[in-house]
Amino acid sequence: MRIGIVALSCPNGGMLHYTSQLANALAEKAEVHLFTPWKPELEKYLDARVKLQPTLPLSLP
Repeated sequence: MRIGIVALSCPNGGMLHYTSQLANALAEKAEVHLFTPWKPELEKYLDARVKLQPTLPLSLP
């Protein structure tokens, strides 16, 4: 099974931690791709099984 997680914004702190925990938990049972604007600190929280798919930053009006 493949799962794609799209995080339009992954700010530092709590949301960064929760997003990485969700991706890591799902990666135990499935192939997980996390689509989000790249942040260097995100990689240190992610399990090696999670495939980080960097996107361009998105600004909504």
